[in-house]
Amino acid sequence: MKLSTKGHCAITAMLQMALPGNDAPISLVKLSKCQEVSLSYLEQILAQLRQQGLVKGTRGPGGGYTLAKSAHEISVGQVIEAVGDAHAGTWNVHHFHEFYAQTNDDAREMWNLLSSQIMEKLSHTSLASLVEKRAQNDPEWLQRSQKVALMERDAA
Repeated sequence: MKLSTKGHCAITAMLQMALPGNDAPISLVKLSKCQEVSLSYLEQILAQLRQQGLVKGTRGPGGGYTLAKSAHEISVGQVIEAVGDAHAGTWNVHHFHEFYAQTNDDAREMWNLLSSQIMEKLSHTSLASLVEKRAQNDPEWLQRSQKVALMERDAA
């Protein structure tokens, strides 16, 4: 499965908001700097996430974006679907036409089945579980992330 840049940015932004201690809104500028993507591109992505009820936007000084629900309630699959990237791993006959010209329908069906199983797994993987797993694998990562969040909040 290969995610588009849009899917990658959406998941990364959502994970930043899911970090413990990131209860205050995170500005679009901060999210954009962290990901090194343009403000307008990230704004489009966050608009899609907001329309699907995954993030909330707060206007004005100190405004930004927060998760609309608990990180335990939002799955990676929901984020991918919200930005229209749900078929990132499905069989694309046109893209692979030359290489797979001789591939039969059984092989395509197998890849489609595999893609649906990947999306099923992602639909049962919460943002919180990803953050928890990362923190278990590298406890210092969580401390560094929280420290950066506090420094950014103090600078604002």
